[in-house]
Amino acid sequence: MKNKRIILILVIMFTILNLVGVNIYAESNNIIEDQNNLLEENILNNNIMQEANNVNETTVDNTIESEEEKDTTIESEEITEDTTTQEEVESDIVQEYINEKTVKNGVYRFASCLDSNKVIEVAGSSQDDNATVDIWNYGNVPAQKFNIEYLAEGYYKIIARHSGKSLTVKDGILQEGSQIVQETYKGLDSQKWSIRDSKINGLVIASLSNPNLVLTIKGNVSNGAKIVLDKAENNNNQMFYFFNENESEKTVKNGVYKLAIGADSNKVLEVAGSSQNDNATVDIWNYGNVPAQKFNVEYKEGYYKITARHTGKSLTAKNGEVQEGTEIVQSTYEGLDSQKWIIKDSKINGLVISSLANPELAITVNGNIENGSKMILRKNNNSNNQMLYFLNESKSEKTVTNGKYQLLIGVSQGKSIEVAGSSKEDNAKVDIWDYGHVPAQQFNIEYIEEGYYKITASHTGKSLTAKDGKVKEGTEIVQSTYAGLDTQKWLIKDSGINGLIISLMSNPNLAFTVDGKINNGDKIVLKNLEKNNNQMFYFIKTVETKQTVKNNIYKILVGANANKSIEVAGSSKENNAKLDIWDFGNSRAQKFNVEYVDGYYKIIASHSKKSLTVKENKIQNGIEIVQDDYRGDFSQKWTIRDSKINGLIISPLTRPDLAITIENRIENGSKLILTSLQKNDRQMFYFYTTNIGINIDSNKYPGIAETVDNLTSKHPNWEFEVLYTGLDFYTAVQGEYEYDNRKANLVYTPTYKGDWIAPNPYVSGTWASASYNGIAYFMDPRNFLNDVDAFQFVDLADYANSGATLASIQYQVNGTFLNNFAEDVRISCEKQNVNPYYIIARLFQEQGKNGSATIYMDGGDGKLYFNPFNIGAVVGNDVATALAKAKDMGWDSMQKGIEGGIKFVKEGYLDAKQNTLYLNKFDVNPNSPGGFYTHQYMQNLSAAYSEARIFRGAYVDTGTLDNKIKFIIPVYENMPQIPAPKPTGEGSSTDPEGPTISDKGPMSVKVFDVSTTLKIRTGPGTQHSEIERVTNGTILLSIERLSNGWQKVITPSGNVGYASGSYLQFINDVSNCNEKIKITTSSSVNIRIGPGQSYESLKQVKNGTTGVRILKDTYYADGFCWDLVILDDGTKGFIVSKYLTVI
Repeated sequence: MKNKRIILILVIMFTILNLVGVNIYAESNNIIEDQNNLLEENILNNNIMQEANNVNETTVDNTIESEEEKDTTIESEEITEDTTTQEEVESDIVQEYINEKTVKNGVYRFASCLDSNKVIEVAGSSQDDNATVDIWNYGNVPAQKFNIEYLAEGYYKIIARHSGKSLTVKDGILQEGSQIVQETYKGLDSQKWSIRDSKINGLVIASLSNPNLVLTIKGNVSNGAKIVLDKAENNNNQMFYFFNENESEKTVKNGVYKLAIGADSNKVLEVAGSSQNDNATVDIWNYGNVPAQKFNVEYKEGYYKITARHTGKSLTAKNGEVQEGTEIVQSTYEGLDSQKWIIKDSKINGLVISSLANPELAITVNGNIENGSKMILRKNNNSNNQMLYFLNESKSEKTVTNGKYQLLIGVSQGKSIEVAGSSKEDNAKVDIWDYGHVPAQQFNIEYIEEGYYKITASHTGKSLTAKDGKVKEGTEIVQSTYAGLDTQKWLIKDSGINGLIISLMSNPNLAFTVDGKINNGDKIVLKNLEKNNNQMFYFIKTVETKQTVKNNIYKILVGANANKSIEVAGSSKENNAKLDIWDFGNSRAQKFNVEYVDGYYKIIASHSKKSLTVKENKIQNGIEIVQDDYRGDFSQKWTIRDSKINGLIISPLTRPDLAITIENRIENGSKLILTSLQKNDRQMFYFYTTNIGINIDSNKYPGIAETVDNLTSKHPNWEFEVLYTGLDFYTAVQGEYEYDNRKANLVYTPTYKGDWIAPNPYVSGTWASASYNGIAYFMDPRNFLNDVDAFQFVDLADYANSGATLASIQYQVNGTFLNNFAEDVRISCEKQNVNPYYIIARLFQEQGKNGSATIYMDGGDGKLYFNPFNIGAVVGNDVATALAKAKDMGWDSMQKGIEGGIKFVKEGYLDAKQNTLYLNKFDVNPNSPGGFYTHQYMQNLSAAYSEARIFRGAYVDTGTLDNKIKFIIPVYENMPQIPAPKPTGEGSSTDPEGPTISDKGPMSVKVFDVSTTLKIRTGPGTQHSEIERVTNGTILLSIERLSNGWQKVITPSGNVGYASGSYLQFINDVSNCNEKIKITTSSSVNIRIGPGQSYESLKQVKNGTTGVRILKDTYYADGFCWDLVILDDGTKGFIVSKYLTVI
């Protein structure tokens, strides 16, 4: 045992000394560093020697185990160890190199370790079999370079680069002194080689059959010295440096190419008829930019693999016959010699593709250079039929820009490809799931210039991979560490239908497919390409897109002609109406609401509320842009980015390579389509903010939008807001007409005569009750939507935007009773955020410009009192009632009267949402406390109208008419198609034809005695239009009973309308509970006749009021649930349920 260990130690020491020698030599000679780089890692790290040592150590360990069992065995083994010779040990070490891959496949030159300028070559660059192999000064010729290929059987094949022939022991005689020649490769033992590290100074090439016979330079290392077989002695004539020549032999970069004929570059190689089949003919044809005319060119280990882009199949010498006349076809790549190619410069007119197995044979056009001529192998003569231009198409094949993406299912855009369970393991499955913004649902897409995409999971950096290297239908997609395998190389192409297709570069007919019904957890597999819903995906960049355009309303003008604007053709409101361009005419169909939402833009036509949409959801070149109802489809999601030239580019979110484009010329009527992004004049637009006035349904509220649009075209800075009163127009007019015994709306009879005055009016001096038609005229906002009278709709609770200054206020009051009080007006208005021009107009309305008897009033107590706003003054007894209010409030100075009056107006009206002159006069805002019609500042029917004119004058005088001014326009349900007419001032008026309200409050009624159905109408009479029909037995909620027998009702579908009482029968209240409740609120709440804020308030109910709830959880409106209650005082109505507490 002791002797065995000594021998082992000696072997190890001998090896270490050799290695040290190599390292020392390497330090003094840089060549050895290059040499070592060629070795596999096990050689570089001396792993082979380590493995030999490990074998010996294992033997020692085993011996130790035996030693513990039997002493006699130990002695026997020690005797055996003593008889082992050094030669046998060396032989064992040699054996370790047999069948080992020590050098990577590739192209090499073999240089003598004594003189690295001398290399092995085929003498005289001969093409013949049995040509001598010798050494010569390196001249960078093909006969001095060799393809080394390690075969699965465990040996090296060494092929002369210039001829494709193999290094061979002459005549197959494997013995010392046999000459080395080149010969056609036939897989003979005399052509099989092993390569091992000399452990001294380079590599040794040995016969596989007899590793003790190695390639040796015969004689001196001088030009012409032959290469022979000789006994392995690791001397200088047997050791060679292997210099890698792969890069020098790489004449074309990896990528996608069209292979054009040098003599006619319009003609290119193609797979005939775009065939998918093995053995399909390869011919030439006029270039048509089809995939079958493009080829992936990939440099492997000293040769090129050339595969058809459309199939992934390889250019192949048919039937594996590398001989003259053999046809070139496409065939599944198997690494055959007939599929390995060399590409060399002809030095004349292009490149030549020749066979690696026989470089003398080149791919050649057979016959004339014309469509359909086949490609075959012919002897290389650099003719026009053999010279090709390699035109790089890699950039044109890049369909998606590099970045991080979500891969969403085209037909189910909420679901995304993901690595299941966010696993970080190799071979973790890839499936789909609802997108949840997690890293395992985000993928880095990188285009490799060789013509494919690398797709890696964001959370692991691992590549989407066809499992187990299987390129076949049904193979599961997994994540795996990227190794540049064919199963990790992907093409991304437009489906032309609903997203992108991901397919294998090595077989483009196998595509990513959701295996199942597109449910959470369905895995991704490879299936034959069918372009179905399971194979189409949208690539959405997860990087936050910068907002380039603020949310607003825009006119979108053509960059090259700012007079022309994008519009919805003909102002159509229909789905699929086309988008075109036209001279800008301030039409709503030429204005768009642009809204940034979570990384994309919605672009909505102002007139139709419909979205810019790619027609039929086909996001591809040439498709029309239309308007359609917004559904959140990708065809309705846009990016807007700067062209850096002349405007902005509008692109689909999923296809930044496409842009909205004016088709053909920039002229009226040219439609918009999607085309490839080119940044030309037809793709660049300017976004200018504009104002559409208001968004409103013109069918329900006719004439409002059009008149407001006219105002905004004249005053672009004016802003408009709609106040939906929820009131029936005729009901509102009737309410104002009847309120307070017709005292709420009076007209000044010297001005308003005849039919302006109500029949049997209330009269107070020169004032009388206004007629129904007179009130209707002043209540219809459409009569005053011009740039003068519209000031009765200005938001008064806004000091800042009034633009007022002390100077402008002083200008307004010069020479008036307010001459000395301009600063008092300014300070109080600024403090309470009230428009000072409104206050001045109000004061002039009340006092005139010289003042009246309600200022400087003698209080009889030695003080003067001031009530400039006439607060509390009653027509006919103005001074006495105004004085009483002033004394009560302590307004004993003009300053106090002004400040107190402004405070009264602010708190009593503006804060109560009666914040326009119109709402000061007409109490119709459903958001105001109390009921309708009861709380108004003035009795004068025309006060808002006349005050507005004074009010506007302040803006004109101070040059602020075009400032930012906010207008609030009230609208009513059931508005007449044309504005209410103005009374003529002639004749006399009569009571309104419409019925009056005789009773109101919620009551249950049932439809009965109708032969078919009962019509619910927009007004109380058969002259009104129909809303819906209800059948016998239908239960309705009646909220108003009218004098003509009709009732205002709410139907089960939620419609509010009128029905003839002749077919309605009162029944007991519909009830689903009977709960004692109390009101719980910090102040008071409204009890209303119907379930919603738009219904009239019966009264306000204080905290602690009790009653019974009889109906709950049935009606929802304005964001609340409304319950029907009967209070202890008998009042029945609706209250918001959150204010009700069960007791």
